[in-house]
Amino acid sequence: MNPIKIFAGVLCVAMLCASEALADRFDPCDPRYHFITPSDCIAAGRAGKHLGELREAIAEENVRIAAARDEFGKRLDGKDSYYLWVTLTDALGGVKSVDMVGGKLDGGIPRYASFEFRDWVEEITRNLGEKSLTDALLTNPFGLEERLVKAMAGSEKKRDVYLFELNEV
Repeated sequence: MNPIKIFAGVLCVAMLCASEALADRFDPCDPRYHFITPSDCIAAGRAGKHLGELREAIAEENVRIAAARDEFGKRLDGKDSYYLWVTLTDALGGVKSVDMVGGKLDGGIPRYASFEFRDWVEEITRNLGEKSLTDALLTNPFGLEERLVKAMAGSEKKRDVYLFELNEV
């Protein structure tokens, strides 16, 4: 036999064994299995790339939604603080007068949660020991800020009931 043919045969067998050993048997798109990559492998590669881009876009959107939720929550807390201040101080004759003059902020306190809101305000004034914040300012203004903070802290359960009712709908 011709030694060149023997060498070529051994080389071909060695290359075949090596390519089979090195190829990923679970990846039908491995180019070592095909002389020409099948078209569905190219589409699968693109699909994988697009899936990665989709996951990235979803993660970015989740961050935006979380930030918007936080901003929305802050604005709703601001609305509650506004109506709490108007009610506690009885400013311009109270909520009805303020709403009539300036308009309702975000539709005002919803009717379905108005009783719980009123209970929360009454708990604060009861804890404050005054009829309203304005009366407290007129009768005993010294240390009012600290008393108000304590009065509000003491009314957290009523606030939680109000927020629960508010968020039930």
